[in-house]
Amino acid sequence: MTSAWLSAQVLLPPPTRPARIVARRLFGASRTIASAFASTRLGVLLIGVIALSLLPIDTVQQANNCVNEPPAPRPLEMWSRWDAPWYLAVVEHGYTGNLGADCDMRPTRFPLYPALVWTARLVIGNSLAAGILVSNAALGFFLFALWRLVEMDFDTGTAARVVWLYLLFPSGFFLSGVYSESVMLATTVGATLAARQSRWPTAGVLAAFAALSHPVGALVLILVAVEYLASHGYSLRRLPLREVGWLLLPSAVAFGGYGCFSARAFGNPLAFLAMQQDYRGTVGWPGQAFVRFWESGPRWHGYNNSVFDAALAILALSSLPFIFRHLRLSYGLYVAASVLVPLSTSLVSFSRILLGAFPCFILIAATTTRKAILIPLLVLCAILLGVFTVRFATWHWVA
Repeated sequence: MTSAWLSAQVLLPPPTRPARIVARRLFGASRTIASAFASTRLGVLLIGVIALSLLPIDTVQQANNCVNEPPAPRPLEMWSRWDAPWYLAVVEHGYTGNLGADCDMRPTRFPLYPALVWTARLVIGNSLAAGILVSNAALGFFLFALWRLVEMDFDTGTAARVVWLYLLFPSGFFLSGVYSESVMLATTVGATLAARQSRWPTAGVLAAFAALSHPVGALVLILVAVEYLASHGYSLRRLPLREVGWLLLPSAVAFGGYGCFSARAFGNPLAFLAMQQDYRGTVGWPGQAFVRFWESGPRWHGYNNSVFDAALAILALSSLPFIFRHLRLSYGLYVAASVLVPLSTSLVSFSRILLGAFPCFILIAATTTRKAILIPLLVLCAILLGVFTVRFATWHWVA
């Protein structure tokens, strides 16, 4: 009930607009999103199934993942890779149940997504299918909220381009797999949209949900806080304490609650940070990732030495001045944190982390209005999406 109420609060337009105009805009957005969603997700599914049917999987990488799911039909089994079995392990065994594995990545799997999957499993009866359902439902919510957010500053064409860019982004298949990125994006963009509409209680609760969905989900607090300050003229004297409480209290409760649970379950309230350092590397200056990239020897697509990830990181850094200039201050600060924090460790999974930097996608959509640029860009993204889907389905490293 709570999530449904929050969804309605964020997605429904203000009641002051004529009903006919509102209905027409909602129908147009829904139709475009549905067609883009269906065509791209069907394409990804077909590519993954064909790859599993014709190509061998990397059994060495599969065995090194510590937790392996039992065989399933190919349309489901193709999604159970890398982090996915760990989310499913939380769903089926909890955070402290014995897995009989040599390693345990569960402290880094934040609780909101597994809780949603566990709830869906009560109806579906299959954890893997429930995870796919939750991810794609969250993806749909995210795309619609993003459309509404983009329309506040740009036109319908820009909103449609943002949707296509996300669905065709090379690592965009993670948004449909058993990963928490879709839930993180849905709550992050939902909180941003609520903040832009001055619905501060909704923004505060959704920001807390974002913090409980992914290790970088808490960065949305930067965005929401800046929007709140902007709405009050950046004057601390004008801030009503009640509104500040609605913004900060839910996240404080979320952080405190998960910290207490983590201390009891893992012996460390910040166990997820310690584990992040184990596989991403210790934190250094924001260019540390490029140092490790060069020291490891650049490869087309490696663990922390991927040329593709390095190129994306450079593009993301290059976009920051344009985001600050052409978008909102809150968007620029949010992207700066989303990019610089990971780059202070390594390039590991950067192409997946970049999915959270939604203002980068808005900037690209707003500036690529010419078909001579947009179409080749989308074709290139679609080709890379297909290649990465094949690699992911066959247990090769992607992100």
